[in-house]
Amino acid sequence: MSGLNYRGFDHAALAVALAVLASSSSTAAPRAHDGTEPIARPSGLTPIRWIVIEENAAKAKSAAAGVDCTKFVLTQAQAARHLRRARRIDEHDFNHMITWLPCYAAGRVGFTSGSHASWSIREDGAAWLRFDSGDEVFLYCPHCPLPRTGSWLVD
Repeated sequence: MSGLNYRGFDHAALAVALAVLASSSSTAAPRAHDGTEPIARPSGLTPIRWIVIEENAAKAKSAAAGVDCTKFVLTQAQAARHLRRARRIDEHDFNHMITWLPCYAAGRVGFTSGSHASWSIREDGAAWLRFDSGDEVFLYCPHCPLPRTGSWLVD
């Protein structure tokens, strides 16, 4: 009865329980994932100053015949909102964990930091930035509202 007080309360067990609870809070370090979803973290991007759409309703060259991307049309506001809300993922997760869809929009963006980048946003919620410096950022926002074309239904 080493940890029990006169009322039968185990202080050592309480300390362990509180430590477990604290380690599972939202401020805890990211946990290893089970490999089914990308590990996402804040993008670290500065606010967007301007954005230009250069391609809309675009279709990847490797898309299956019959894929129609004409409904995947973004406005500047939608593109900017997606880039603001998306979270950073690593390149491996971008290329191997997201269900790739062939419809996309692309353009250029300028940030308040003075940096500029080419961007692409896919129908699946994945986004990519290549800064003029050559740095690349991979983003993902599976729940951001984007036009849906049904391109994944084509055989």
